[in-house]
Amino acid sequence: MGHHPRPPDWKAWLARPLVAQCAHHWDFLNRAGYAQVDQRATLVRFEDMIADPGQFSAAICGELGIDPGLNAAHLARWSRRVQNSNNKDFIEAQTSRGYSRPDHLVRIDRWRENLTSDEVAAIWDIVGETALAMGYSAPVRSPD
Repeated sequence: MGHHPRPPDWKAWLARPLVAQCAHHWDFLNRAGYAQVDQRATLVRFEDMIADPGQFSAAICGELGIDPGLNAAHLARWSRRVQNSNNKDFIEAQTSRGYSRPDHLVRIDRWRENLTSDEVAAIWDIVGETALAMGYSAPVRSPD
Protein backbone atom coordinates (compact mmCIF):
# COMPACT_ATOMS: atom_id res chain seq x y z
CA MET A 1 0.00 0.00 0.00
CA GLY A 2 3.03 2.27 -0.19
CA HIS A 3 3.18 5.53 1.67
CA HIS A 4 -0.41 6.53 0.90
CA PRO A 5 -3.19 6.15 3.48
CA ARG A 6 -4.45 2.59 3.59
CA PRO A 7 -8.12 1.77 3.19
CA PRO A 8 -9.63 0.93 6.59
CA ASP A 9 -10.31 -2.62 5.40
CA TRP A 10 -6.90 -3.19 3.80
CA LYS A 11 -6.13 -6.31 5.84
CA ALA A 12 -9.26 -8.00 4.49
CA TRP A 13 -7.85 -7.57 0.97
CA LEU A 14 -4.48 -9.22 1.63
CA ALA A 15 -5.67 -12.65 0.49
CA ARG A 16 -6.91 -11.23 -2.82
CA PRO A 17 -4.69 -10.98 -5.91
CA LEU A 18 -2.25 -8.05 -5.89
CA VAL A 19 -4.00 -6.45 -8.85
CA ALA A 20 -7.27 -6.39 -6.86
CA GLN A 21 -5.49 -4.95 -3.81
CA CYS A 22 -4.04 -2.18 -5.96
CA ALA A 23 -7.42 -1.46 -7.54
CA HIS A 24 -9.06 -1.24 -4.12
CA HIS A 25 -6.31 1.10 -2.92
CA TRP A 26 -6.70 3.32 -6.01
CA ASP A 27 -10.45 3.41 -5.47
CA PHE A 28 -10.05 4.37 -1.81
CA LEU A 29 -7.58 7.16 -2.54
CA ASN A 30 -9.59 8.58 -5.41
CA ARG A 31 -13.01 8.22 -3.78
CA ALA A 32 -12.58 8.76 -0.04
CA GLY A 33 -9.35 10.72 -0.33
CA TYR A 34 -10.62 13.11 -2.96
CA ALA A 35 -13.90 13.58 -1.09
CA GLN A 36 -11.88 15.18 1.72
CA VAL A 37 -10.57 17.94 -0.56
CA ASP A 38 -13.03 18.19 -3.44
CA GLN A 39 -14.42 21.54 -2.25
CA ARG A 40 -11.00 23.20 -2.47
CA ALA A 41 -9.19 21.14 -5.07
CA THR A 42 -9.29 21.13 -8.84
CA LEU A 43 -9.38 17.69 -10.39
CA VAL A 44 -6.65 17.28 -12.98
CA ARG A 45 -5.94 14.14 -14.94
CA PHE A 46 -2.51 12.65 -15.46
CA GLU A 47 -3.48 11.76 -19.03
CA ASP A 48 -4.18 15.41 -19.84
CA MET A 49 -0.84 16.48 -18.39
CA ILE A 50 1.05 13.88 -20.41
CA ALA A 51 -0.90 14.49 -23.62
CA ASP A 52 -0.02 18.19 -23.80
CA PRO A 53 2.19 19.41 -20.95
CA GLY A 54 2.43 22.93 -22.38
CA GLN A 55 -1.33 23.41 -22.58
CA PHE A 56 -1.75 21.72 -19.20
CA SER A 57 0.75 24.01 -17.46
CA ALA A 58 -0.81 27.09 -19.10
CA ALA A 59 -4.24 26.00 -17.82
CA ILE A 60 -2.86 25.51 -14.30
CA CYS A 61 -1.25 28.93 -14.44
CA GLY A 62 -4.62 30.34 -15.50
CA GLU A 63 -6.33 28.64 -12.53
CA LEU A 64 -3.78 30.20 -10.21
CA GLY A 65 -3.81 33.63 -11.82
CA ILE A 66 -0.18 33.33 -12.95
CA ASP A 67 0.99 34.63 -16.30
CA PRO A 68 2.58 31.63 -18.05
CA GLY A 69 4.62 34.02 -20.20
CA LEU A 70 6.51 35.22 -17.15
CA ASN A 71 7.55 31.62 -16.47
CA ALA A 72 7.92 30.43 -20.07
CA ALA A 73 11.49 29.11 -19.77
CA HIS A 74 10.72 27.10 -16.64
CA LEU A 75 7.46 25.74 -18.07
CA ALA A 76 9.22 24.75 -21.31
CA ARG A 77 11.89 22.82 -19.36
CA TRP A 78 9.19 21.13 -17.30
CA SER A 79 7.17 20.27 -20.42
CA ARG A 80 10.17 18.51 -22.00
CA ARG A 81 10.48 16.32 -18.90
CA VAL A 82 6.80 15.29 -18.88
CA GLN A 83 6.56 12.36 -21.26
CA ASN A 84 4.49 9.34 -22.12
CA SER A 85 7.53 7.16 -22.71
CA ASN A 86 10.86 6.17 -21.25
CA ASN A 87 13.64 8.17 -22.90
CA LYS A 88 16.64 10.30 -22.00
CA ASP A 89 14.51 13.39 -21.31
CA PHE A 90 11.99 11.72 -19.05
CA ILE A 91 13.00 12.31 -15.44
CA GLU A 92 10.96 10.33 -12.99
CA ALA A 93 10.51 11.58 -9.45
CA GLN A 94 13.36 10.44 -7.23
CA THR A 95 10.98 8.66 -4.87
CA SER A 96 9.41 6.67 -7.72
CA ARG A 97 12.53 5.41 -9.48
CA GLY A 98 12.85 2.31 -7.32
CA TYR A 99 9.31 1.27 -8.24
CA SER A 100 9.54 1.99 -11.96
CA ARG A 101 9.39 -0.98 -14.28
CA PRO A 102 11.61 -0.87 -17.35
CA ASP A 103 9.16 -3.02 -19.32
CA HIS A 104 6.59 -0.22 -19.60
CA LEU A 105 6.72 1.54 -22.94
CA VAL A 106 4.30 4.31 -21.99
CA ARG A 107 2.89 6.04 -18.90
CA ILE A 108 -0.69 6.52 -20.12
CA ASP A 109 -2.59 3.22 -20.30
CA ARG A 110 0.45 1.22 -19.23
CA TRP A 111 -1.92 -1.19 -17.50
CA ARG A 112 -2.87 -2.41 -20.99
CA GLU A 113 0.69 -3.74 -21.40
CA ASN A 114 0.49 -6.05 -18.40
CA LEU A 115 -3.08 -7.01 -17.57
CA THR A 116 -5.28 -9.63 -19.17
CA SER A 117 -8.81 -8.74 -20.20
CA ASP A 118 -10.11 -10.82 -17.26
CA GLU A 119 -7.97 -8.80 -14.84
CA VAL A 120 -9.19 -5.55 -16.40
CA ALA A 121 -12.81 -6.66 -15.97
CA ALA A 122 -12.18 -7.62 -12.34
CA ILE A 123 -10.51 -4.28 -11.66
CA TRP A 124 -13.34 -2.36 -13.28
CA ASP A 125 -15.76 -4.06 -10.88
CA ILE A 126 -13.73 -2.47 -8.07
CA VAL A 127 -12.90 0.98 -9.48
CA GLY A 128 -15.65 1.56 -12.04
CA GLU A 129 -17.94 3.85 -10.07
CA THR A 130 -15.12 6.11 -8.95
CA ALA A 131 -13.45 6.05 -12.36
CA LEU A 132 -16.68 7.10 -14.08
CA ALA A 133 -17.13 9.95 -11.58
CA MET A 134 -13.62 11.16 -12.51
CA GLY A 135 -14.34 11.16 -16.22
CA TYR A 136 -12.93 7.79 -17.24
CA SER A 137 -14.88 5.33 -19.34
CA ALA A 138 -15.16 1.59 -19.05
CA PRO A 139 -12.37 -0.18 -20.91
CA VAL A 140 -13.32 -2.05 -24.04
CA ARG A 141 -12.80 -5.75 -23.45
CA SER A 142 -10.39 -7.23 -25.94
CA PRO A 143 -9.40 -10.85 -26.49
CA ASP A 144 -6.10 -11.84 -24.90
